[in-house]
Amino acid sequence: MLHAEDAILLPPGGRVIRGRDSIQAFLTSPGDVTTADVRYLDLQVSGADSLAYVVARYEYAVLRGADTARVQGPYAAVWKRHPTEGWQIQVMSWH
Repeated sequence: MLHAEDAILLPPGGRVIRGRDSIQAFLTSPGDVTTADVRYLDLQVSGADSLAYVVARYEYAVLRGADTARVQGPYAAVWKRHPTEGWQIQVMSWH
């Protein structure tokens, strides 16, 4: 699994989403928009032992009907190495 069981997601808008199942539901919820062409730019990765972090800029296309818009902003994630499940996202945020 990409996200830890007790992961925290901090999406734009000030909402806090806790737990793998809630995060999965949020990220896959159907809506009237589709995202495409996701890119991470100026990627920086660092860490030690069982913690690592990723800082980047993101950009992607938002498709709504016949309209397309580009969205971009900062992204950060903290990854934790779990003993039995390997590396997983513990905290993720983008704005």
